[in-house]
Amino acid sequence: IVNCRGELITISDKAVGSRIDGLATDASNGGYILNATVYVDCVQTGIITGTIAMAVDSMIVVTTVQGNREALRAPYSMVTNDQGFQLDWSDLTIGRQVCIAIDESTQTVLRAIIDVTCENGVRQTADGSMIVGVLQSVANNELMVSTQTGSMMFALTPATQMMDEKRNTLGAANMTPGSAVRVMSKSHTTSLTPIASTVVLLSTTRVDETMNDAASLTAHPNPASTTVTFSSILPFDTIIISNILGSHIAELRYATTFDVSSLSPGMYVVTGQRGTERVTTLMVKR
Repeated sequence: IVNCRGELITISDKAVGSRIDGLATDASNGGYILNATVYVDCVQTGIITGTIAMAVDSMIVVTTVQGNREALRAPYSMVTNDQGFQLDWSDLTIGRQVCIAIDESTQTVLRAIIDVTCENGVRQTADGSMIVGVLQSVANNELMVSTQTGSMMFALTPATQMMDEKRNTLGAANMTPGSAVRVMSKSHTTSLTPIASTVVLLSTTRVDETMNDAASLTAHPNPASTTVTFSSILPFDTIIISNILGSHIAELRYATTFDVSSLSPGMYVVTGQRGTERVTTLMVKR
């Protein structure tokens, strides 16, 4: 059991009334807690909400009811939509509404949610961010992921849950570099590194550049805003497009183009099937 900084703790009276997230056995088996995060001793956060007045690479200015507020960008700053899906810092454009959680001690952005205000019911302490990308490395209790916006580092704690898409428990040894992963983060360490609360291995098929050319699947343009074309040396029988939660968006049979204009911005998983062969890659919708 850890606190929201990822530090091991012993449950005490001061935890009464605190939110808890974790993994437990089925209640029919007694409901044993396997691991958990108790939201005590958290990073002190503040809230900025309003309309974006300016956003540059290093900072954002928001017009609030109290006047303009500034917040700084940091390597751990995340931008998402209200569903928790990752967006790019460049999506913070003038005139859009935004709800920002900041670290009070440094006035830096922890998470910015676009097109909502905090009064819309967004719960900064409860809602996490969901990142999809390609695993770069797992070492020294850190997870490095290549995302649509660049590389991101996540801290691993004793309460981090690692699993495959069928919820089978995995260990760090199963996290092979080059694999597609989905990472949920809800809190930060004392050094403000996002903590990986859940890591899901999306495919056992590697998606890096070492894949055999005959088996590879590519999407172009990538990122895309209108039509995407899927290419491979040998054609696939079926191409399945899924969101980062695993829900199927579309299934193409003996087709290679797809109109993505109606999709929400974010990252999608593309799976090509040819007989018993299964190849996965990632696609970004702008």
